[in-house]
Amino acid sequence: MSPTKQAMDASVRSIAEPESASPSNLNRIGPTEITGGCLLALGSAVVSCVLLLVNGAFVMALLAAFAAGGVAWITNPKVSQFLLFSLPVAMLVVQWMMIDYLRWLIRRSTYRQLETKDVGR
Repeated sequence: MSPTKQAMDASVRSIAEPESASPSNLNRIGPTEITGGCLLALGSAVVSCVLLLVNGAFVMALLAAFAAGGVAWITNPKVSQFLLFSLPVAMLVVQWMMIDYLRWLIRRSTYRQLETKDVGR
């Protein structure tokens, strides 16, 4: 077998069977990586629950204010139940989009600061 064919076979084997998927490498995942991922998921769930609670209370107060103001369509139980369910969830989606945008802005400004420090050296 020619050296070129051997090299091609070796590269095909490395693509088909990545080194990181070997059983010895799978055991190298440490507890800190697992704990970090679990804490991130738990933190996101807690923040979402708190935001849903606050959003639900806000929407409930808004619906009560509209009902006290004499808005006729708020007294329909189907409409008020739909709004009480959907508005807090919609607000939660918008709030997470705002959080992601703020994180992006902070990361971008931090990267630019590091970039200007590296250029100045």
